[in-house]
Formats: sequence, C-alpha cells, structure tokens
Amino acid sequence: MAGKKERQRKLAAERHQRRLARRAQRDRRATRVTVAITAVIVVAGLSVGGVLLAGQSSGTTTTPKATPSATVTPTPSPTVAEPATHCVYTAAGTAARPLVVRRRMYSPPVGMIPRGTSSTATRNSEPSRISLM
Repeated sequence: MAGKKERQRKLAAERHQRRLARRAQRDRRATRVTVAITAVIVVAGLSVGGVLLAGQSSGTTTTPKATPSATVTPTPSPTVAEPATHCVYTAAGTAARPLVVRRRMYSPPVGMIPRGTSSTATRNSEPSRISLM
C-alpha cells in the first residue's frame, strides 16, 4: 500500500511533467510566431527594395530646368479695424426654462452608518460636510 508521501511525490512529478509539456508547447508556438513575423518583415523589405531599385533603373531621368524667379516685393498687411459698437449683455427677466434644485445624496464612510437607517437616505438640505460635486 502506497503511503501519503509517495502519493504526493507521484502527484508532484505528474504536475511537473504537465508544466514542462505546457512550457515546451508555449516555446514552440513563440518560435513559430517569431519565424512568421521575421519572414513577413524580410518579404516586405525585399519588395520595398525592389520597387526602389526598379524606380532608379528606369533609364531616363529628367532634371528639372531652373526657371528664373521673379523678385517678390512684400505688400503691407491690412490692419484690422475695431468694430464701431461693442456687444453689451442685457439681463433678461426670465430664464428659458425653470431652474431645478438638485437633491444631494450623502453617504458616510463604511461603518459610520447608525443602525436602523439606510445609506441611500436623501436630504432636502446641503450636508454639513464639504462635498466635491
């Protein structure tokens, strides 16, 4: 009959073998991904190099002819004139819609709620504590 320590050793050895198998599979997958990415980069580099090489060896190259440039005389920039009248704000009698007074929720820190009250009780007045709302 196998003892407790032998059974634990056997389980640990099996666990170790499973870990090694997972690690080997992960390493193989990483190697495949690295090889694929490297192949894509090499193919892209070769194609870009081929396009650049083909563009240079097209044979006829034309050099742009220099044209005599005319001298440009700077013109003075126009000045911006101030408007004749300024905007003035006149307060209207009533707002477009009525103002709504918000009811603030106040919840004390955890453990500070007295028994028999709920933490979501609303107040009609501002709390005595400064809030950052």
